[in-house]
Amino acid sequence: MVGVNISSTRSSMSANYNKHCNCAITKESRAAILIETEQALARIPESERKAAVIAAEQCNYEWRRLNILFLQLEEFNVEATVKRIVSYWKIRLEVFADKAFCPLVLGDNGPFVKEDIIALEAGAHRLFDGNVDNSSGRAIMYSQQRNHRGHSYMDEMSFVRAWWYVLHIAVYDPDIRAHGLIYVVDPRDAKFTRFDPEVVRMMFKALSVFPIALHSIHFCHPGIYFHSLYSTLAAVKVPGVSLHSHVGSVEAVAARLEGFGIPKSSIPFDLGGDLDLESYSKEWLARRRFESQC
Repeated sequence: MVGVNISSTRSSMSANYNKHCNCAITKESRAAILIETEQALARIPESERKAAVIAAEQCNYEWRRLNILFLQLEEFNVEATVKRIVSYWKIRLEVFADKAFCPLVLGDNGPFVKEDIIALEAGAHRLFDGNVDNSSGRAIMYSQQRNHRGHSYMDEMSFVRAWWYVLHIAVYDPDIRAHGLIYVVDPRDAKFTRFDPEVVRMMFKALSVFPIALHSIHFCHPGIYFHSLYSTLAAVKVPGVSLHSHVGSVEAVAARLEGFGIPKSSIPFDLGGDLDLESYSKEWLARRRFESQC
């Protein structure tokens, strides 16, 4: 199973960001369009914008930063931006419940519970950014499913909250916004009984509202049951995302990934790459914790 294109309606996201992220806009113009956005938001039925209204009151700094990113993504179409703002905060409330309006940091004032931190430490999702490069310029999000075995965090929503956190970090990186993401999954030893379609739905529901593009998902060394999981993911119909499955020896799969512009420098040892996953992950989380204290 190779290269199943689900849709293309989201495929212009990176292009839209590239087109507008460096546009000449004065502080006065930015202030004016933000005011226009607030006015458009006020015209949305109160029941639909409830979460967004709370966010505007409690998350002032993040509120403005995200709104600017949403405006850039939507080519400064205020009405489209407001719909995305409303959807983002509605889904964030669904994911984080009463902690949805806390700063998304790994400190005591953040929304993450112990199980969420365990999920991140166990490798639920990792973001290879900064010193990792590939021919497309896209950052790589990586999940090693076998690291999840035996961890109590699989209360499922911890997996979703870890996903949201990594996307949140990615969205504030201008290079990632410009080029997008590739998701590489190593599901070896993952058990089908641990797969929950609702978790997948929540993950990609979250992705749909972020001002960032996921271009492809690569399943490496899928198990014999994985055709069922693959079919489920295809049924989710995430616009603009292609699904790829890579089988064979470690060397063969690494070569296949290189064929998609993902060099060995961008994948961990377990996939035949050059990246020391444990060291990289510890350093990445240490940086995130340090930034949380600043």
